[in-house]
Amino acid sequence: MYAGRIIETGPVDQIFADPKHPYTRGLLASTVSLETTELHSIPGYPPDLLEPPRGCRFAARCPYVMPHCHDADPALTDVGPAQQAACFLYPGAGQAVPDNITVPSGEPQKVGV
Repeated sequence: MYAGRIIETGPVDQIFADPKHPYTRGLLASTVSLETTELHSIPGYPPDLLEPPRGCRFAARCPYVMPHCHDADPALTDVGPAQQAACFLYPGAGQAVPDNITVPSGEPQKVGV
């Protein structure tokens, strides 16, 4: 969940192995272990929950943000076997992904819009 919205669902081991939503990816990248040599965090601040922003609540902090993320709330959509994410990066969430955006796989990467 992020800011009161379900953003990703699925089996725990599958989400840990292959997170789909940018927030889930950011959370997992910021975990600390004995092998940690560098700390990672998600830039920005959570939204005001008394007056939540229009559109995707993670848009202001998302490295993959697209213009329509600020206007519409993405639908929870199938992104893998038994896994769903509420993100416009995936077909079925309600908006087309622009040609200059690549759906992330593996380690999170910033994409210029």
